[in-house]
Amino acid sequence: MFKRCVKPVAAKPGADPTLVMFSDASEKAMGAVAYIRYEVQDGRYESHLMASKSRVAPIEITSIVRLELSAAVLSKRLAKTIMEETNICFQRVFYIVDSMIVRAMIQKQSYGFKTFAATRIGEIQRHTDPQDWFWIAGEDNVADIISRGTDPSELKEMKAWQCGPEFLKWSVEEWPTSQSCGSQELPERVKVVLAADVEPVVTLTSLFESKESW
Repeated sequence: MFKRCVKPVAAKPGADPTLVMFSDASEKAMGAVAYIRYEVQDGRYESHLMASKSRVAPIEITSIVRLELSAAVLSKRLAKTIMEETNICFQRVFYIVDSMIVRAMIQKQSYGFKTFAATRIGEIQRHTDPQDWFWIAGEDNVADIISRGTDPSELKEMKAWQCGPEFLKWSVEEWPTSQSCGSQELPERVKVVLAADVEPVVTLTSLFESKESW
């Protein structure tokens, strides 16, 4: 059974909720899932499933980084739809991925990447703040259910799929998330080769062939 009302009865009056987005991808599928998180009157927090979206991975072979990046775009689009189609005012949106590489790519300028990555990074940066993107360990990413599948019993009421991972009940400072990008070499980067300064060679023939010299 899925709850139709996502706002807890004991929600703190006047406090706007937060929207927490998770995304993940595998060689088989990719997807994103959204949770709405309210502060309740006793100082705790409650979260509930709001929406999810999934896609089958493309047939042609592609890198897991490209799939994870595509899932991040799906997460951004789902959040945009939720904010546009509901009358809920969110105080903040969190975007959570379990790929350090993808999180680091989102922090870079899109023009430094190849076309596939650049277009997706650019779309993410146009509609979200890169500082709202966080990394989390794979075992804590509930979107793993979309990308890898699970037993139907794990979708029951009070399970992580419907209520979100346990840490959503904690204050944000206690979440097992990180914004560290590390120093690893990022894939999909464009290699720029700078030519050495060479003095131009002007010959008598080139002067006569140039119309501007007349």
